[in-house]
Amino acid sequence: MRIEPQQQEHLFYSLRWMDPIDGRPLTPRVLLHDPGGRPLFGALVTEDNLRGYPIISGIVMATPELAAQEKEWLEYMGLNTPCGRDENSFQQTASVESFGCEWTWDSEARTETDLIWRVASRYGLSRDFYADKLILDAGAGAGDQSRWLLASKARGVVSVDLSKSIEVVYRKLGHLKNG
Repeated sequence: MRIEPQQQEHLFYSLRWMDPIDGRPLTPRVLLHDPGGRPLFGALVTEDNLRGYPIISGIVMATPELAAQEKEWLEYMGLNTPCGRDENSFQQTASVESFGCEWTWDSEARTETDLIWRVASRYGLSRDFYADKLILDAGAGAGDQSRWLLASKARGVVSVDLSKSIEVVYRKLGHLKNG
């Protein structure tokens, strides 16, 4: 599939996608983009072109557990689900689902004062520190910190969470080019 220039400029394409199992590069195989160039449907594919991590509704499902939940999508794309090294490779599914349920249920948990403390002041940083930086928000939860970082004029924020709560983040920030 040919990628249009506008699509290549999206933050998604500036990231080096790596397989969480073996650290090898993943290649995007995108079937549909939104008008701003964000991938909506596709997969991140392993080097052997046999396995992948699905992209569903603009969200990369980049753990073996989340990929397994979208097995039918991967099969449609001619891919298998990735296999973890062992059952303890990633966080236990029940724990991940518990956090996902919490953040989905309480998706507006952070106040501005709390966010300033969580993201800046307790580290001795000002809000300006984040301007023009590309930031990884690992354990993004409901995305409040990601939203705060974008409002701080970050160049881009990559929000990652092991749970389905990442869908909450997408609903809040998916319309933004740099989120």
